[in-house]
Amino acid sequence: MTGLSAAFLPAALLATEYEYHPPEFLLSDPAVSVSDMAVSIDWLVALDRPRQEIWVAPASLAVPSAWTPIDLSTLAEDFAQVAVIGETIYLSGSALGSLHRMQLAGGTWSVEPGWSAPAEPAGWDASSRIADLAVGSSGELLALAPDSALILAWDPASVMAWGEAFAAPELAGTSMLESGPGAYFVAGNDAPYVLRLAAGVPAQRIGESLAGFYSINGVRAIAHHRETNQLLVADGIHQSLLLYSASGTFLRTMADSAIVPHPQHAAYGRDGAVYVYDSGRQALIRWQARATDTTPPANIGDAFIAHRTGDVGSEPSGLGHNNESPDIIVRQHPMGLRTADPDDPGGSDPVLAGRENFVYVVLRNRLAENISGGFIGTWWTIGGFPYDFPEEWSNQGLEAAGSYDTPGWSGAFIDTGELGPMEARIHGPIKWTPSLEQAGDCRREHHLLAMYMNRYDTDETPIGDVIPQVPLDNNIATRSVMIARPDCVSERDRYEYNERDEHAAT
Repeated sequence: MTGLSAAFLPAALLATEYEYHPPEFLLSDPAVSVSDMAVSIDWLVALDRPRQEIWVAPASLAVPSAWTPIDLSTLAEDFAQVAVIGETIYLSGSALGSLHRMQLAGGTWSVEPGWSAPAEPAGWDASSRIADLAVGSSGELLALAPDSALILAWDPASVMAWGEAFAAPELAGTSMLESGPGAYFVAGNDAPYVLRLAAGVPAQRIGESLAGFYSINGVRAIAHHRETNQLLVADGIHQSLLLYSASGTFLRTMADSAIVPHPQHAAYGRDGAVYVYDSGRQALIRWQARATDTTPPANIGDAFIAHRTGDVGSEPSGLGHNNESPDIIVRQHPMGLRTADPDDPGGSDPVLAGRENFVYVVLRNRLAENISGGFIGTWWTIGGFPYDFPEEWSNQGLEAAGSYDTPGWSGAFIDTGELGPMEARIHGPIKWTPSLEQAGDCRREHHLLAMYMNRYDTDETPIGDVIPQVPLDNNIATRSVMIARPDCVSERDRYEYNERDEHAAT
């Protein structure tokens, strides 16, 4: 694939995708209050802290009657966190030394007699509390210690004491922990973002006011899916389940307040199944998942958008020719696409603020093979450099009638359909209504970005898939446009291509 990394793609274009069945209500009992929950490949465990009980069921259970309640009150601990690794359940209170272990033997779960909790790390402050348990990517048990700004790790197979897995001042005040490949995800209760922490890089705030993308309002739970490297966020204030890539791009809303009015806990299970406890419904809800077919087609071609005049797609976009794409066209009136020539579509009009304008993009296939359908998306930014994507780009005011609708990206994408060998075709229109503020006092330079996305598109260029800035690669092009208030352009400029378009449309 050329273009942006999978982290930047809409959900429909990710290499690993899931379709979800309608939600199932597994445990709906007003007498049960789930304080924490954990899921392994085989088991689902819910902790009722007020009653000091855990409810255990096979992760594949089909009926609520499969739940088995287990009384913990005889252990004289205030258990607040639970984790499950294989057929072992770990329970912890707020103190590190309160860890207990339960195992399945003869079909019965019971506390392992004589088991000693792992030793505390050297110099451990006994007053430091444990806020959450999680399972690491290598099967180790993780403990979040926000008072000490630490994440601790313990390998049940070979280590007798806790060790420091990660230390960062940003851990202070957090209350939930998830582990991903090379990174940890943490958040505080009702925080407006999730922190991604990794060694050697600054902490990243996921879901915090991304321009043109969906923001988090109040985190209640997080869950990481390792196969897709995606992060599920239960937003209690917005009453929804939000799905993000691990790098922070919003992908879609999985459920809204109609299903989860008060989501409190979330976890991934076998084959991508999602489990959520909602305190408003007093129910544990499961969405079964089915992986979609991602087999690439036999002939995939290589599509590109010219980033300069004479570009034939064999070079990465933007090499000394930023903002000069002849394949991005803006008109004040619709073009006649049936008669327009992709190799000579004509120039662009000044963009009028406060009015509907029309954006067109020429997509070209440089190889003698068909290209299966993909998507063209457009964004804008105010003139300047550099342009960090997606933070400094927006799709506000852009609307593609009949475009592919991916929540969070909708209104800026057009389905291209199949492109024949060596074919060039004009796609559009994408309607664009800039605000009057974008024009300033009279006019202001902006940049338009057009990007073609198809996960099977041939990677013929030397730039890889991890792209910190745009424009790059042969799937991406930008051009400068001038946004003006209608009273700041001449009559001729205002309708420069109107006569040609009216003639072509007939």
